[in-house]
Amino acid sequence: MDLREHFLLAYHETGQPAYGAGAGVGLAFVKHFFPNAQQVIRIATAYFTLRGYKLGRAFIADSAQLRILVGRSEEASAYEAVVDEILTELGQCETDLMPAVLDLIFRIKSGLFFILEVRSMQVPFHCKIYLIDQQAAWHGSCNYTYRGLVISAEQASASHDTTQINDLIKWYDGIAAEARDLLQELLERLEKWYQLAEPFEAYLKILSLLDYLPELPKRAGAYAPVFYQRGVIARALRQEREFGGALIVAATGLGKTIIGAEIAARLQADTTIKRTILIAPHGVRDDWAQQLDGHDVLYKFFTPQVVFLKQTEQAGHHVYKLDKELRQADRHTLLLIDEAHFYRNQLLVDESEKRSSTVYERLHPLLAAGARVVLLTATVYGTSLHNLNSLLRLLPPNAGDTDTGAQPWKITSAAKFSSLPIVTVLGLPHVLKMAQERGDVDEQGRTYIQFEHERRYLPQLLKLRTVSYQLAMQVELERAVTARCFDQQYKVMQAFFDDETLQTKQGLTDSVYNTTLGGWLSSPAAALISLRQNLSSRGADGSRGDSTANGRGKPHTKAFRQALILSADERRQYLAPILASLQQLPLAADAKYQALVSIVRRHCQQGSGKVLVFVNRLPTALYLQEALQQELDNVRVGCTVEKIKHTPKLKSSDQRREVLIGFSPKSHDHTGPDKYDMLLCTDADGVGVNLQDCATIVNYDPPSGADVLFQRVGRVLRMTTDPSREVHVYTLVPSIIAAESNQGRAAQTIRQLFERITQRHEKSKDIMGSAVYASAAQLDIPLAGDVDATSFVLQDDFLSEIGGLGAKSFLTHNATLERYRRRAEGLADYLLSARTYSESRPRIVIFLRCLEQQHLICYDLKRQLLDEKSDLELLDWLACSGAEPKAPVAAISVEQAANEAVQHWCQKNKVDLATVSKLSAVYLLPKRAKTTSAKQLFAAVQKDLRNTGNLLG
Repeated sequence: MDLREHFLLAYHETGQPAYGAGAGVGLAFVKHFFPNAQQVIRIATAYFTLRGYKLGRAFIADSAQLRILVGRSEEASAYEAVVDEILTELGQCETDLMPAVLDLIFRIKSGLFFILEVRSMQVPFHCKIYLIDQQAAWHGSCNYTYRGLVISAEQASASHDTTQINDLIKWYDGIAAEARDLLQELLERLEKWYQLAEPFEAYLKILSLLDYLPELPKRAGAYAPVFYQRGVIARALRQEREFGGALIVAATGLGKTIIGAEIAARLQADTTIKRTILIAPHGVRDDWAQQLDGHDVLYKFFTPQVVFLKQTEQAGHHVYKLDKELRQADRHTLLLIDEAHFYRNQLLVDESEKRSSTVYERLHPLLAAGARVVLLTATVYGTSLHNLNSLLRLLPPNAGDTDTGAQPWKITSAAKFSSLPIVTVLGLPHVLKMAQERGDVDEQGRTYIQFEHERRYLPQLLKLRTVSYQLAMQVELERAVTARCFDQQYKVMQAFFDDETLQTKQGLTDSVYNTTLGGWLSSPAAALISLRQNLSSRGADGSRGDSTANGRGKPHTKAFRQALILSADERRQYLAPILASLQQLPLAADAKYQALVSIVRRHCQQGSGKVLVFVNRLPTALYLQEALQQELDNVRVGCTVEKIKHTPKLKSSDQRREVLIGFSPKSHDHTGPDKYDMLLCTDADGVGVNLQDCATIVNYDPPSGADVLFQRVGRVLRMTTDPSREVHVYTLVPSIIAAESNQGRAAQTIRQLFERITQRHEKSKDIMGSAVYASAAQLDIPLAGDVDATSFVLQDDFLSEIGGLGAKSFLTHNATLERYRRRAEGLADYLLSARTYSESRPRIVIFLRCLEQQHLICYDLKRQLLDEKSDLELLDWLACSGAEPKAPVAAISVEQAANEAVQHWCQKNKVDLATVSKLSAVYLLPKRAKTTSAKQLFAAVQKDLRNTGNLLG
């Protein structure tokens, strides 16, 4: 039933309303009775609002005094009710309140308006009485609010009985005498709103609103995010609302697990999701369980390798369970992938003619079902820009404004990747800069990160060292390379992405040649295996030899699958002597091994530290373990590789975890004994594992990509409680690359390999903002104090490069908020402001709330169109210092522009305007229009003053 059709208004014989009921009856009584008042209008009401005042002000004589007596609500004190109601209406967008506010300020200063609240009453005050001089009284259920006068079905009855009116006036004045005066508080708040906030305050207000994260309940073991993590979490939640996905690139050691778990918990808390599919390395499963269980997040765990496997009908298999979860996924599902760089090559696979990507085939239906996605990694760039686009394909497509519909996110440079609105990059320099902005600097000038109960520091110094060594049997092996002993008969076509042309190309690759060089660069033990495989392999003529040095034994090494160009006999002439020499090679002749021994003596024996060594080949790990145990009997050597039936193999994941705990018990919160001084491992344990008990890393073998290099160093480049800690990174490099006169084939190939590592490291550094590899002999990078040190990161250039927004990137904005957070928290709930900016058209930026959702929008006032701008672009326009002056824009113009913008937004998004409130709005005035606007402001102020009939003091 529509109550608006049932309206009752009965009149007295004098022509005045006698009684009435229905929606709008209150306004009808106001129109009839208020104009009759020449002295005082007394109103007793449970609530008073500005919109109610705006309705009645047109019917109040200039000389009449308005007295408001407000009672307490049942849920809050009267003081809170009045103030909150007024402030809440300042955020509404349906009507302009500035003229009414100006009028109310004038009346207050002229002694024509009083407002009091009743605190002495022991029961809730619900009286609704309107006393018009001593002429009339009417009462009923109408509050002096917009809703009470217009919207709600209310009842009112009028009286002209003089005795009754005088009794009510006496009762009213008696209560008013004991009531609390709200006038000064109201005046101060209204004047502050009318005078506009400083641009810096409005900027801070919007920063704090974007960062707003109410505390979530958590169980023991779940960590509360620290300041730099909160900024990333808040941004990711906005990305989830806007795009359905987020890609977070956070340097190793900055707490990706805490960030990811907090995002999942908040999405589940607001019912955006009901379940989470977690894909993460087995080595960090316990860490994820601690955080997700601590937040009561419902999740299923799978390792990254499972996604690559083919479908199976075995009900107990991990693949079967994963596919079942993916089939059931819907818009209430979150796909959370830790170390997402495992899938960095899937786009190249998908574009190849041979096969399609199993990963995309498995995960893309989940995106089509509307599932949410969060990707976490410390390293996105490995070998080419295609790595970045591969990960972007795992996110929901970009709807954008294209006519072709949603398209995959795509970039053509590292800078464009970092500036995507769906991507957040957090490097070590960013965290240090934010900590400095907060003032987190100790007595010695060291910047620290404040965790819940302790200070943690990044290492004081990162020492990068390049150690040169002579390759074993270099002359002989170079000769064999030149003779093409390691060339397979037919090269294989392989796709690769060219960063220069931004195209996928086809090239020829020789796996035998590459494998052999890799083994030679690794160790004599690895080289021996490659040579034996070579000697066991068939030639182009079909001949096949054996893998023994004298050629008279039985083959016991598996041959290469590909036929080689040279016959078995031709290869034997070159390789048999090398094989025999390598088998007898003394450790003293292995220069690379001796370089490692020197490092171990310096850091383990002389320095009482630990050394972490990364190798590419399993035989190399066993070779080093045996040699070191013989030569350095007082150094305890751990290894993640074992030999089973004469074949080197990785230990099981559980066995490797035990070794890692024995090497770094403190970082694993383990109270057991410290078992190892040195650890030999492969890149299978270079991801996600915290080994910060150690401070020295040796890249014994070169990494295949930049991401591997960063992941290795990330095992130890972490925050600890030790402010004096230093991290050493050694990279062993063969001297053959420095001999420019050596233009032999082997020298050129090895030189190109290390040049690619340098190039890839530089491109990855452009994203992460820090270096972990140097081609020079040594480079010391101070991580203490000045985070703008050129050797560490060119901060301004970096921020400009990754954000495309000058120095005002997300991280710089976050640093500003951290520095002024207390000031931001003390700002009013609703702010209007105006500032100049460098663009040519006037705009207004509004932070609005709609049904518990928050939005930062921009409106072009000249074109009368909403601007599709990212949060970062808008924040960059708003960013300023505390000295930034207000632009010469009238307050009424700011409010009108903000309301117009929100109304356009509601129309576009089909949203009920009544459900939207503007929490902060900033008018952006082009600098060249400043003079004209100053004249307009003066005219507008004069008009306001004329409208109110007096100058405001």
